[in-house]
Amino acid sequence: MNNKKTALTLVLIIALIATSFAACSKQEDELPESALIAEVNGQDVLLDEFNKNFTIFEKNYTQLYGEQIWSQEIQGKTITQITKEQIMEKMITEELIRQHMIDQEVEPDFDEIDKTYGEFEKELENSEEMKTFYEENEIGKDFIRKQLEMEGYISMFKQQTLEKLGFDEMRLEDIYDEYVVNVSASHILVENEEALQEVQAKLDQGADFGELAEEYSIDTASAVNGGNLGYFARGAMVPEFEEASFSQPVGVVGDAVKSDYGYHLIKVEDRKTLSDLKSEMSEEELEMEKEAIRNNLMEAKIVEEIDNLMEAAEIVRYEDNIK
Repeated sequence: MNNKKTALTLVLIIALIATSFAACSKQEDELPESALIAEVNGQDVLLDEFNKNFTIFEKNYTQLYGEQIWSQEIQGKTITQITKEQIMEKMITEELIRQHMIDQEVEPDFDEIDKTYGEFEKELENSEEMKTFYEENEIGKDFIRKQLEMEGYISMFKQQTLEKLGFDEMRLEDIYDEYVVNVSASHILVENEEALQEVQAKLDQGADFGELAEEYSIDTASAVNGGNLGYFARGAMVPEFEEASFSQPVGVVGDAVKSDYGYHLIKVEDRKTLSDLKSEMSEEELEMEKEAIRNNLMEAKIVEEIDNLMEAAEIVRYEDNIK
């Protein structure tokens, strides 16, 4: 089973490459739906802003992977479609965060934004190619300032969220010792529900998991070893697989998990906490692992907070406008 898929890589690149996220309040004369990609709690998220976001991302991604990347398909969708959907969802999330921070009467440092924008302008003047690109695509001061303001709101939201974790060194040390770092698991990967039901029926009848993996699993690399994938860390597998393998009990075949590859039946063979691995690590490796654990906990808390905002929000999406 491939450990990463392109769709997930896209999400990470979108998060890392400088893009812009902006929305505007309702005007006295409401904009037509054709000018929007979404409404978030009554606030317009503009198609024009979306197009500028996509144009910036398209330029960066094309430089990395070439023009041919956009026509490639994953699960019946082109990279272009996947990218547009990801950018739309990210813009919606950013608007939710902006509203949340404003509701709490928290604002970014506008003087710092002015300073950062001034530095950006100087850099732009020194790059004729980038300057031409921005001018040709009508990416001007208002758009860039909105991006910087949004980055300010996001930074404050993350800081506020992390404070809710209330970490102190003593509590962190306890978490480190109990935190599962590596999992050893086996799986049977099948293509459709019919094959899944057949395998599950045989497991219920007492058939050997490893033998069924050899017979049925379409992951041929692990099938020859009875489905065994060995030990792997967080972030090594697709999210659905990782969530199941790091949460279900050892020695038990869990409920089927669906991913883009098909249906997985997972049997966790063993788990290793940081405490188990300490003796095998150098001091530098141990500190790196602790930092990774902190980052994982922080990311999970941020995702939880965003999910809460999503659940409480009224969101209307205009997907046809980004096709």
